[in-house]
Amino acid sequence: RIGNTGIIISIVIAAIIVIVWFLNQPSIDRLLKQEFLKVKVDEYKISKRKVSMDDIKGFPAIVQQYLKYTGSLEKEIPYNLIMSMSGLFRTNPKQSWIKSKTTQFNFLPNPTRLFIIRLRILGIFSMTGKDIYSNGRGYMLGNFIRLKKLFDESGEEFDIGELTTFLNDIVLVCPGGLITIRENLKWTE
Repeated sequence: RIGNTGIIISIVIAAIIVIVWFLNQPSIDRLLKQEFLKVKVDEYKISKRKVSMDDIKGFPAIVQQYLKYTGSLEKEIPYNLIMSMSGLFRTNPKQSWIKSKTTQFNFLPNPTRLFIIRLRILGIFSMTGKDIYSNGRGYMLGNFIRLKKLFDESGEEFDIGELTTFLNDIVLVCPGGLITIRENLKWTE
């Protein structure tokens, strides 16, 4: 037989579990959608046209060679990319590995990168991070169980770093996207 004290303790434990669960449930998709709605994206016309030799003529020879090597020719010209990954994450070699899930959306015509990461600490608590480049500005924001802000960084270094990361994503993951952003690029040998 459970006494009144046992019932109260059970209710308190159940309430704590529900509160921790609620505070720990920022869905990556929901976070990405929230950030996407904040981004001012110009309307653009999507073409189903494929990358041709004429499209790559204005690029330096090494870039033309790279686009051929990556198989970008005769594929549809990309206008955005989305990637989702899960794995292990740590910030230094002495730290234990933490399970992570990430989703990233890059919008090419108006250079935009939305990267959301969610880490599970001790398998219970959630830490989320946002790594954003939009409208020429970059910033990073991290929260622990929605309540505690761990970092909130922006400034010229982040503007440059996030733009560099955006370009890196295009070159390595979506090289045909160079066609879409070519008007924003100036090449020198």
